[in-house]
Amino acid sequence: MIFPVVRIGALADLPPEAGPAWREWLSVAEVDYCVGFQRATEHLAARMLAKWAVAGVLGWRDQIPWLDISIVRDPAGPPSVRLSGDAECWRQERHVVVPGVSLTHAGGYAAALAWLPADRAKLAEDGVVAGDGPS
Repeated sequence: MIFPVVRIGALADLPPEAGPAWREWLSVAEVDYCVGFQRATEHLAARMLAKWAVAGVLGWRDQIPWLDISIVRDPAGPPSVRLSGDAECWRQERHVVVPGVSLTHAGGYAAALAWLPADRAKLAEDGVVAGDGPS
């Protein structure tokens, strides 16, 4: 089952891009990546919201382990999620796939969507979808 989670935030409520609060939510690499852009606060906020959405779709109930969830950008593709520490243990214990994520930002707002991608092999095994490749 797929449970999408969307988080939307107004940037006016967030700390300035050089503020130390970002280091509580984002890794050094994530902050460094974001501050290289003209509208850095939008990029920072989108990543923070993506982590919040990932925690939600994983069913995380405690304080979000911000630094155990990384939003990684492949220059040739979309952003992806990398989990470590408590977040990765939580995922493995529950046999959940790594969530997918999408980020957007413009006009003083940022948003992120997280979802659990379908496990095609499991769905095929259950007879819900055909296996990969042509029949």
